[in-house]
Amino acid sequence: MNKLIELGFEQVGFTSLKNGKLEIEISRNEHAKNILYAFVHEKGEDEIDWQVVYIGHTRKSLKNRMVGYRLGNGQATNNRVHNHLKSELENGSRHYVYVLHDKINLNIHSIEVDLAAGLEYSLIQFYANYNFSQGHVNLFNIAGNKNNPQNENVEVVFTEMHEENIDYPVDENQDNPVVQTFNYSLGKTYWNHPYLNIPTRFEGLFGRHGDVVAVDFFHGGELIRQLEVVIDRNAVNNSAPRLYFPTRNGVNFFQDWKHGHFMEGDTIAVTIVSRNHLSFNL
Repeated sequence: MNKLIELGFEQVGFTSLKNGKLEIEISRNEHAKNILYAFVHEKGEDEIDWQVVYIGHTRKSLKNRMVGYRLGNGQATNNRVHNHLKSELENGSRHYVYVLHDKINLNIHSIEVDLAAGLEYSLIQFYANYNFSQGHVNLFNIAGNKNNPQNENVEVVFTEMHEENIDYPVDENQDNPVVQTFNYSLGKTYWNHPYLNIPTRFEGLFGRHGDVVAVDFFHGGELIRQLEVVIDRNAVNNSAPRLYFPTRNGVNFFQDWKHGHFMEGDTIAVTIVSRNHLSFNL
């Protein structure tokens, strides 16, 4: 478990039972994409026995991926993990969800490094070996897990990888839409710098420092881009959220989008779609 913490994994949720059904409660980073996540077993109340049972990598949002496990639909990973998580809850224990998302924007010689893809199989094999040596439950992963006899079954591996990255049905338990708007005035500071301050009256609709906000860009009603932006609550004296838009491979989409469609001094309407979710519409 310490290895996850050292790498920067953070606890973002836990499993529970509601009316006999598996629920996965996510409190933050629900919109983070291209992430590594892990299910970690909790032995009893406030006692974690550090058993990592599954490590996943999805390019969809964390919220979307958890729906697959909650419903247990699919042929491979979803059913195995769903049944294990639910069985443990019925026996009085639960699992935490830990996530690693790319907050450091790692580049080597101006080439963006895919942190999740680079770590995935090495981390899977580390915990496959560790669980075996400690007598823990075998890691459920197949792809990347040389200890699993099905690792060389191409069809099984493909199914597991497919389930990580499909769009699952809309979660009926999702947050109700908020739909609030505010103005973003492109004065000198906002024109020259890629960040956005959230008005204090809306700060309760955003998560903690380090949480991820999804920002949609629409043109003529068509979604042209979605960015993941990390919340900074240390930049403003009253701890209201500031969103710094990332530069990737030398390009800052937000700055290019502003300068391509507006003039300095213009005002842009910003829509808060739901918790940790914004949109810009042209």
